[in-house]
Amino acid sequence: MFSPAYTISNKILKYIGIIEAAKEVIENAPLVPAWEAKFREEAIVRTVHHGTHIEGNELNFTEAEKVLAGAKVVGRDRDIQEVLNYRNVLKFIEGYNNDTITDETVRHVHSLTADKMMP
Repeated sequence: MFSPAYTISNKILKYIGIIEAAKEVIENAPLVPAWEAKFREEAIVRTVHHGTHIEGNELNFTEAEKVLAGAKVVGRDRDIQEVLNYRNVLKFIEGYNNDTITDETVRHVHSLTADKMMP
């Protein structure tokens, strides 16, 4: 097992303290519901775009954003469907409240991922 050699110096401890203080401020700051919804939606768009792009999806960020908003875009049907499917998987995962992941859960996620992808 890899065991990195390092020393926790006063400088490192100082920065850890600064990070912990910033974390507390962020965690305890009130967030306006409208902003929270906007941040959540932006995070979904980024996650969907980058998650599909790394797999070869040719839609750019703006096109993926438009697809998720229900607008028409010019692109491969496969790419458009992949973006929609990825969003559906994220929605399923967000609503999944079971501590156990079963074979059926994996099959369902796969079916959401592959929905309307095969002719």
